[in-house]
Amino acid sequence: MTVVDARDPGNEECQRLLDSTSTGRLGYCTGFGPRIVPMNYRLVSEAVIFRTGWTPRQPWPEGRRPLVGQVPLTMMTGRRVHPS
Repeated sequence: MTVVDARDPGNEECQRLLDSTSTGRLGYCTGFGPRIVPMNYRLVSEAVIFRTGWTPRQPWPEGRRPLVGQVPLTMMTGRRVHPS
């Protein structure tokens, strides 16, 4: 069972959590419904730089990847998910 903390951690806590790891998931909408894919990312200044081509043993592998993106951190919200 999973427990979701419904309170918003705020910008500083969200940024600290983003900076504490380099793997996550990217969710987006498609014509067939939502899609969630694993991704590698780095927090750089006020932006998240991400790319696909994830591997669990080497979270930021060398070489080219099929997609690289950048999302500016203008507003952050989130939820904490904890195992019960």
